[in-house]
Amino acid sequence: MIIMIAEEEEFCSFNEQSRQKLTANSRWLSFIDEMDEKSLKYSSKLRAMLLMSSRRFEFDRISGFLRSLRMLDLSNCTVDEACVKDLFNWISSLKRLASLNLSGIQALKEVPSSIHKLLNLQLLILNGCSHLEKIHPSIVNLKKLIILDLVGCPIQYLPQGLGRLSYLQELSGFKVVNQHRRQCFQLLEIKELIDLRVLRIHISDVAVITDNELDVLSQLKMLKVLAIDAEDCREKDVFEMLDKLTPPPSLQELYLRYYRRETLPSWWSPRLESEGLCLKYLMKLDLQWKDLEKDMPALRYMEISHCYKLKDFPCSVIESGIWRKNQD
Repeated sequence: MIIMIAEEEEFCSFNEQSRQKLTANSRWLSFIDEMDEKSLKYSSKLRAMLLMSSRRFEFDRISGFLRSLRMLDLSNCTVDEACVKDLFNWISSLKRLASLNLSGIQALKEVPSSIHKLLNLQLLILNGCSHLEKIHPSIVNLKKLIILDLVGCPIQYLPQGLGRLSYLQELSGFKVVNQHRRQCFQLLEIKELIDLRVLRIHISDVAVITDNELDVLSQLKMLKVLAIDAEDCREKDVFEMLDKLTPPPSLQELYLRYYRRETLPSWWSPRLESEGLCLKYLMKLDLQWKDLEKDMPALRYMEISHCYKLKDFPCSVIESGIWRKNQD
């Protein structure tokens, strides 16, 4: 029945062995090893492509095909360095593309200038590209971008002007840098992203937060989720700067990782009406669970991992523990 409905809705087509096949009317494709790339040229109406293959893929062989694609997912595909250029030559020709997922592609070292051709792009997922070091400044021309995910990428800084992406709602993997570094996206520029809902920040020992940046988060009135990852930070001065931040007014979820302090940030208070709180690798945090629960009556969900000094928490604080408030 599922196969019949899928074919009637032109979602995808199947052969007699119930294996997926491409037709002129196919709209969706889950790519598998056995499929011949040549068949793609007969699928001009294809809107979404998920490449689920571990083998090396010849992107130069499909150049000029699939011009109607809106969604392309190549996450964790096998792409060697020699093919990266061909990959982006093809991707940049997909003018209608709205969603691009290249997460986990280890050969990707740079997002080239051709990215600016994707003027309809809304989602750019580069999570886990462990060799990605640079994004070309032309990314600031992607005015429709809603989600930019760079978690796990060794990019030292983002291009200056990213604040002009007024539709951006999620920015993950942003690294706070020293203001002396020019031509890069600074913490101060974040206040221009007035529609930002999710912000995940990475802090290191080289991070500098100046006095005129302390209130930038408080100006993000739509921000619901804030994550601070300080795994690469051990300097006391940096944590003191973080403590001086003013929190977003509508924050609902707070994630802290490797926050090497005995207390939560000084701006945390009962006035922070978080619905969710996640604390991971806060080995120095010395806190009573009952006090935390009392101070945060709006707390609905809490996740704990490696917070050894959090006393009386109803679940494990060593490996991973999750608490949910009884709704009765």
